[in-house]
Amino acid sequence: SNSKDVHYGFSSSYILNSSYLFECARSNSIIDTESVYDCELIYSSVKGFHLNRCAFPEHCQYSNNLYYSSYCIHSHDLVLCVGLYRKEYCILNRQLTKDEYFLALPIVIKKLQEAGLWGEFFSPSFSDFGFNESEAAYHFPLEEDQAIKRGFKWNSYEPKANIPSTSIQASKLPDSISELDGSILNVPIVSILG
Repeated sequence: SNSKDVHYGFSSSYILNSSYLFECARSNSIIDTESVYDCELIYSSVKGFHLNRCAFPEHCQYSNNLYYSSYCIHSHDLVLCVGLYRKEYCILNRQLTKDEYFLALPIVIKKLQEAGLWGEFFSPSFSDFGFNESEAAYHFPLEEDQAIKRGFKWNSYEPKANIPSTSIQASKLPDSISELDGSILNVPIVSILG
């Protein structure tokens, strides 16, 4: 609502000149984004706040000129950085001078282009999780062989519940706290979802 020149925008408001977005607000010229607020000139972002001139930022805030960076706050001119706060002119979290940064930037971009990594959001190979452990598996179900063929990891580990012998099942707790005594403080309460 209250948006203008938006193409395929969903659950978003106060957006201008933007395309392919979901749950965004008060932003201008954003493309392929999810959950960004108060941003401008953003391409392919997930969860951003007060960003300007960024491509492929993830969970970044109050920053500008970020490329392929995650969890960076109050920073600018970063490439392939993670978890930086109040930093500038860094590549792979390595601090450079302003001149070194702008000399290295085209070289890094060219190397990423040659490797086929520049221009797309983070590759699934960067994920620590298998496709079957992700939210995507619920919305776009795939068999293991299909997911692997598409470049996703798959986790076949089956976790086993480690329930202490002196635990209380949450389903066995009384409805009222007044029915409990102080011994409840000394044992874990276990809830198994199934």
